Amino acid sequence: EDKFGPIGYDFSNTLPGEEKRYISPDETFHYRIDFWNEPDAEVPTQTAIIRDQLDSDLDWDTLNFTNFGFLDWNIDLPGGQTIDTRVDMRPLFDLAVDVDATFNPDTGEIEWYFQAVDPITGDLNDVDPFAGFLPPFNEETEYELGWVEFTVEPKADLATGTEVTNQAFVQFDLFNAFNPAPKEGPWLNTIDADAPESAVEALPDTSTSENFEVTWAGTD
Repeated sequence: EDKFGPIGYDFSNTLPGEEKRYISPDETFHYRIDFWNEPDAEVPTQTAIIRDQLDSDLDWDTLNFTNFGFLDWNIDLPGGQTIDTRVDMRPLFDLAVDVDATFNPDTGEIEWYFQAVDPITGDLNDVDPFAGFLPPFNEETEYELGWVEFTVEPKADLATGTEVTNQAFVQFDLFNAFNPAPKEGPWLNTIDADAPESAVEALPDTSTSENFEVTWAGTD
């Protein structure tokens, strides 16, 4: 499992894990959560649940689901704060996947639910353990991947230095534990709301030479 947000800006000598990812307060936050079955799993995943808690410095009213997918299926969405759809995997697989997503505007929690079902009856398959939509992950091809994407705006008038964090959790097949995405901790962005400043240092009123030095300084 992994989680990605706005890349933002960091100084060139910033060490991995110490990124601040400075971002303008008027930029849209675009998040993506990747999830995959364990490479050594014995059977494909039949159920996947993704939960995400929005930071309180984000404007929850602006949340929009924009995309989800798995394997060859890449589904763009028009926005909105719910998903209720079925993806037919035939003829490649004799399966369908019910995809539901909900958002709680009171708590800021999002939940996506992926469930493999019979494409004709819509019933769960509790007989065939191989009737899953996400095979074990292949690290060479990276094909066996699922994902969800959404956008959200920051609240107005956030001060420079405000840290906006986002952490997701993924569970497979109901009986497994929820695993964090990103694994190393929440995705962090830092608001940079102050404009840079620069100025040319004062020059003499007159010069007896055609050559003179101009110096300047700036801060950001």
